[in-house]
Formats: sequence, C-alpha cells, structure tokens
Amino acid sequence: MSCRMIKLSGLTVLALFVATAGWGQTSTPSQQPSQGGSSGQGAPPSQTPPSGQLPSAQPVGPSGQLPGAGQPVVAPQVNAQEETDYKAFYDSRGGGDVQKEIQLGEDFVKNYPTSRYVSVVYAVLAGVYMNQGEEDKMFSCAQKSIDARPDNVDALSLMVWAGARRINPQAPDAAEKFAKYENYAHQAIALIAAMAKPANVDDAAFNAARNDKLSMCHSGLGLMDFMRQRYADAITEMTQAVQLADHPDQVDFFILGRADEYTNHFDDALAAFGKCTAIAGGIQDRCTSAIDDTKKRALEQPAPSH
Repeated sequence: MSCRMIKLSGLTVLALFVATAGWGQTSTPSQQPSQGGSSGQGAPPSQTPPSGQLPSAQPVGPSGQLPGAGQPVVAPQVNAQEETDYKAFYDSRGGGDVQKEIQLGEDFVKNYPTSRYVSVVYAVLAGVYMNQGEEDKMFSCAQKSIDARPDNVDALSLMVWAGARRINPQAPDAAEKFAKYENYAHQAIALIAAMAKPANVDDAAFNAARNDKLSMCHSGLGLMDFMRQRYADAITEMTQAVQLADHPDQVDFFILGRADEYTNHFDDALAAFGKCTAIAGGIQDRCTSAIDDTKKRALEQPAPSH
C-alpha cells in the first residue's frame, strides 16, 4: 500500500483545521473545558489537536447517526499529567523520530485508555504504522480510533481506502467486509460534507484536506465496486477519486482504466492507463501492457456510441 504514502501527510490535517470550529456549541458554559471542548477531544496548551470530529462537537452513535441537536454533552475530566503527555505526543508528530512518536502514542493509550484524546492518538498511530509498512498494527489502531469516536474521519477514510485493498472477494467474509467499509465510506463522506471551515484557516488548504479524505473514500468504494464487477459504479467512484486527489493514486488510474475497458470505453481507458504510466510506482509495466491490450480490444470491438 506504499503507493498512497504521500496521502498520509494529510491524515490529520483536516481534523486539525476543524478541531476548534464549533466545540461546545450545544453545551452550556459550565460544561465546557478551557481547552478543547465537549466533543471528547481537546487541545494541549496553545495547540489544536487532530480530532477528526464534526464542528458541532456532538458524538455519533454506533449507527453513525448524529444525535438530536441541543443535547448537552459533558466532557470527561483530564489531569495535568495527561495533558502533558498528550502534548508531548502531539509535538512529536512528523519530527523525524518515528520510534519516539510510536512509543509516546502507545504509552498514552495504555496509560489513559478512556482519555478524550485516545481516538486522536490511535488515528495518528494508524498513519505512522501504515507508512512503516506495519499493516496489521495500522488496521488495529484505526479500528480502535473508530471504536472510540465513530465520527473520526481520519480513521474512517484510512480504513475505507486500506480495507478495500485487503478484501478477498472470494472469501466467506467478503460480503461482511464490503458492507462494513461501504458504511464507513458513506459515514465519512457525510461527516466531511458537514464540516465548516474555521474563519482563520486558508480556504485552499482546508478544501485540499477535505478532498484528500474524500478521494480515499471514493477510491475504496470504486475498488469494491470493481471487485464485484459493478464497472459503471467503479468508473463513477474512481473518477471522483482521481479528480479529488492532489496526487492521484496510480492504482486508482489502473482500476479506472480497467473498468472503462470492460465497458468498452476504450478512449477513456487509454487515457487512464496513460496517466497510470506517468506516475512512478510498482505497476507501470502493467499499465503499459494494459494500453496494448486495450488497443487490441478496441480494434476487435468498437466503442459504444455516445
């Protein structure tokens, strides 16, 4: 899954942007802590955490549905050491010492299993483990992040993108996994659509972060459609995935090209395969071969009229 590593630099960016956009909007003043808010996540002093929650700061139930507006939410209490340890982990992100970041994160979730920051920490750890090639740990942390906060879009989008690539469509549990990741994808897309940009955040940066997560969701959906031979749906989803991505995924172009080829949209297939070959990665040879295959098929069977 290394082809998408470039995406992970923005794994917590969107949540960083929205973390303070509307915390405590439905809480009474006495219920709001001085840092963070009623969402169950908060910021260390002078910092904003990568929370991944909606700006309304309302928790999402197991079904993925937001509770009714106006329902007060009480933030869990935190202690000074917890705040200090979270800030240490937060400040370690992207500092170059990956093992230190992992150790601080793992220590935090072990020492503070009910912390309002725990979903944040697990989501960040998931991205780190993915970049390290430790997929089992990545999936474990991402799932724990979602279990702690079902509205964590960082973890949801990562699980959709990575989870789709792990499904064996012939396995007995394939239908269950398809349903699970599709639910996560639609949940994340709805949550992202509801996010409001904080006034002090640059429009372009905020939209780029939103689009990056949406791209991951559509990529996962498109791949799952392709696996089940729903090629028209795969084209729709993968087209959105590559259009939304700042750095489109090589695999997405390959799947898009195959779906176009299998529906006799040969010109579109050649365009997708051409873009695939232009991206450095492990499947350039396959994309080049696919171009030759598509040209042969186009000669044998004309494309449908538009």
